Amino acid sequence: MKIDPEPKGLPNIDEEKTKRKIEKFIKDKVGNRKAVLGLSGGLDSSLVLKLCEETLGKDKVIGVMLPAGCNSSEDLEDAKRYAEELGVKYHVKNIDSIVEKFLDEFDFVKEKIPVGNVIARTRMVALYSYANEYNGMVVGTTNKTEMMIGYFTKYGDGGADLEPIGDLYKTHVRSLARYMKVLEKIIKKPPSAGLWEGQTDEGEIGMDYGTLDNILYSLENHLSYAEEWQAKKIEKMVRSSSHKRELPRRGGVVYA
Repeated sequence: MKIDPEPKGLPNIDEEKTKRKIEKFIKDKVGNRKAVLGLSGGLDSSLVLKLCEETLGKDKVIGVMLPAGCNSSEDLEDAKRYAEELGVKYHVKNIDSIVEKFLDEFDFVKEKIPVGNVIARTRMVALYSYANEYNGMVVGTTNKTEMMIGYFTKYGDGGADLEPIGDLYKTHVRSLARYMKVLEKIIKKPPSAGLWEGQTDEGEIGMDYGTLDNILYSLENHLSYAEEWQAKKIEKMVRSSSHKRELPRRGGVVYA
């Protein structure tokens, strides 16, 4: 699969104006607190780290790396290297023993998706614990593409206090990262949620991000798309994951 295609229907962004808008959003939301975010060595978290560092200053940003056995040592080293390049303080904690203990305590079927969800939610518990320690806010790293198709774990990586790149399609994340001079090695890396060995986003979704972004933009703006079967597949993913993007429903009240 292609890693960096140029979708025909998706318009380009103004990188400088987008950067300023996101940085204002971060400043307004985080205020005088610290930004706490998980770092995977991937594109999304590296871009958010750069945005937070430029907005708040390196002393107000805390990076947290929470590797598990399914993650590569290269990704961890990339995350460390970039945090050190920006001068950001970071913590590293392997969560294998925590996840294994949880799975041992409960008689759940240990298939890769449920286990991946446990890993994602364990990471979010850790991030909020660090946020408590530093009087910080948990800054999410989910992009618009992932949000629209539900490619995140509910109350896991989808459970942050703010999502600075939540309005950027993955294609736009990549272009903004290049504009902000994120490490090229990270930009070119095949995207992966890092929830099991060998997992890649595009492999799991079944198409490259360029095609996916083009379809999502077409659906969002009520435009036709040539490959109807692909559009129907993605439309189904958007529809079936709608519960992930909604606040918990309430039952209502009836007064006498």
